[in-house]
Amino acid sequence: IHRIEQAAHALSHALCQEQDRRLTRLGEGTKSIEDQIHAVETERESFFGGTAFRNPAVDAGFSAKVERLRNLLRPALIIESPAPGTLSRAVARSNGLLVVYGDGALGRLLTAVTKGSRDLELLVRAFQGRTPESEFVSLSRQGPIIRPVVGCLLLCRRRTVEQLVCSGEPAVRNFADQLVLSDLSSGQSIAGFDSCPQAASWSALIAHLVARRDSSPRRLTLCARAASLLENYAREVRQNPSDQQRWARHAPVLAAKIAMILHLCRRRAGSEISEPDMRSAVKLARWLLRQSVATAHHCLAGQQSQTLGEPAARM
Repeated sequence: IHRIEQAAHALSHALCQEQDRRLTRLGEGTKSIEDQIHAVETERESFFGGTAFRNPAVDAGFSAKVERLRNLLRPALIIESPAPGTLSRAVARSNGLLVVYGDGALGRLLTAVTKGSRDLELLVRAFQGRTPESEFVSLSRQGPIIRPVVGCLLLCRRRTVEQLVCSGEPAVRNFADQLVLSDLSSGQSIAGFDSCPQAASWSALIAHLVARRDSSPRRLTLCARAASLLENYAREVRQNPSDQQRWARHAPVLAAKIAMILHLCRRRAGSEISEPDMRSAVKLARWLLRQSVATAHHCLAGQQSQTLGEPAARM
């Protein structure tokens, strides 16, 4: 099995395990969780009393407890092969969700014009850090979710990728433009990123990242040298040949996201992303861009060959 595919399966399995733990807690009763939230808030008010000044660190500790409990009311972390038109409701049950599409589910999504377009629009706007323009904001029982955090993983055949890359439908094209594409049959690897953690390591890592997300401030900053590296990479991307621009325009955003992931995975202290993490992120973003461009070109060539082959076969 290819390393990337192995990592994808390990990641989804680890998220499923963490989601099961949340669902188990939720099964103990929504009212019990709400009572715990009320108890923590009462304890906070009792601790501070009528003081005008509250110690920020202590107050943040209480807020983190409340946030962890509230997140139990939105247990979804992963959804696999959702039916077209159901993604909004799934996202409304989560504070962060990974959507996994197999080949069949992705094919159904692409052929369901209206419902599929709504799901694709949600994924595109989530990638851009924007709130979807749909009924989505009113679905959550806990109040509207602004700028939902949604990731997407596709495991599909080349023919389906060709359908994505070559589509003339605006919703499908906008979705395809933000994808990172990799041909698992190529067997390529990148030096320094060859090792794949074991399943137990993935489970521990996912549990750590989910806990960090639930209890810590989510804002990270770049050190001066990391910011300079990212700026230089963005300038480099803008100078790419025109045939790569479709896949390159999101590369600086991808590098920034990878740097954030590396910072959290390596359990760096503080909230500032370092120069080494950004350097590694840019290196990986370059490799992913090359993979995307090469895979897209193969798909385009395959589609053109098929288009030319059909008239020839009829003749």
